[in-house]
Amino acid sequence: MTANTLPSVCIRIILEILSKDVCSLHTCILMNRHWCLILINKLWENPFKYFTNFQKKRQLQFITVYLKCLDPRIKESLNIKFQDNTTFDYIGFLRSVNPDFIKSCITIWMTENVEFPKIIVEVLCEQIIIRSNRLKNLELIGNQTFNIFKLANAE
Repeated sequence: MTANTLPSVCIRIILEILSKDVCSLHTCILMNRHWCLILINKLWENPFKYFTNFQKKRQLQFITVYLKCLDPRIKESLNIKFQDNTTFDYIGFLRSVNPDFIKSCITIWMTENVEFPKIIVEVLCEQIIIRSNRLKNLELIGNQTFNIFKLANAE
């Protein structure tokens, strides 16, 4: 049996074992399309766990990826322009959401991109609610500064 024909369950077990080794994970992404899709799905189901000490550069990259995933009409209404799109719908992979972390990332992103409206936090969280159809976990830690339950479609 080759790596190309391994069942998804086996690939997920291998990826779980390698989950702390970024170089190995990168190699697995490059293995083939099947491995890439499984790994990207796994990594982006709870991307918050890969952040330590709120690393500014990684937060900017994280939020930029999610903003690129927004529907073109939403991006246009928010006056967000990117030259490229994402390969995957990373928002759809989410299984765990931390609204305050998203707000923190957007706040940092907006200091770098001051021309964008503050409604981006609400729009992005609303899109997460709509598009993450297998959401399992909502992290509410300490004093919440952002109430995700007041958004449209949050029922």
